[in-house]
Amino acid sequence: MPAFEQMIIRDNVIALSVPTTELREEILRNQTAMLMRIAELAGTEGRIELDVTVNEQIKASRPIKLEDKIKFLTEKNPLITDLRKALDLEME
Repeated sequence: MPAFEQMIIRDNVIALSVPTTELREEILRNQTAMLMRIAELAGTEGRIELDVTVNEQIKASRPIKLEDKIKFLTEKNPLITDLRKALDLEME
């Protein structure tokens, strides 16, 4: 997750800055599972806390659109277009 790339660790607190309130809320909803996994990977048995702040100056990654995925795949292998037509597939 890109938010963790620039995290700061102070004592038992992991501080993150994220570009949107929505991302902050998503991280906080999943914080228990994330912190358990971090503790497992780090071999830590003590308490870990998460401090997530919103910093709108951080450039948010743009979501990948379906059109972008299709364009990427067809550039890698143009036969995908023929396969889609032959199988009458719609992209979802």
